Amino acid sequence: MSRGIGQRVGSRMLRRGRSERMGSATVRWQAMTEEQSPSRVASPEIDARKKLLRARISELRGQVGRKRAWEAGRAMAHLLARNPLFEAADSTALFSALGDEPDTRPLFDLLRREGRRVFFPRCRQDGGLDLFRVDAWRDLVPGHFGILEPPRTATPSDPLDLDLMLVPGVAFDARGARLGRGGGFYDRILPLRGAPGAPFLLGLAFAFQLVERVPSDERDRRVDAILTEEGLIPAKGER
Repeated sequence: MSRGIGQRVGSRMLRRGRSERMGSATVRWQAMTEEQSPSRVASPEIDARKKLLRARISELRGQVGRKRAWEAGRAMAHLLARNPLFEAADSTALFSALGDEPDTRPLFDLLRREGRRVFFPRCRQDGGLDLFRVDAWRDLVPGHFGILEPPRTATPSDPLDLDLMLVPGVAFDARGARLGRGGGFYDRILPLRGAPGAPFLLGLAFAFQLVERVPSDERDRRVDAILTEEGLIPAKGER
């Protein structure tokens, strides 16, 4: 990411009007996501293309070992630490990676070492995600699908306080289009890219997960940039 892009991102973060926030954090976040979200009507053709792409990438991710995942996570932490985007992010949402994803522990260690506030998602029974502050990796406990998440004793945090949101995905493209695992968990919590008050959305992926075009429609949220072990790629073109 160029320095100019990073400075622009930072200024957008700092301009957010905290004084305009009213009411419950959950209500405000739902207003940001749901009111901007079109009807989730499935397209059989697009869904079929998504299924094929998931299968292709899944085969590649199945070849990723623990060492490669750890090295990718370390490379991403190094790249992020040198980027102006990191300097502007006091509050960041992260996630605990699965075995076929880049390891996010190095990113967590970087954020906490620099005194940043870090939030992790926890899945609700209705398929929604809530965010909770986590200060130590050891506080995470196995949750849905065996993914580490905040304990039940954790206190919910206001997602509108986020500056940066790191997002998993099966595949991404240069437009910022994202293909998830199919559950729609993140599509339901992510705001529209560039929406007022929204955090900067940064997709995390191995370099091989960047494809020419991700099949997507109005149901799918896009990210502002993608971070791989090889570099940070700002999304471009249509939103």
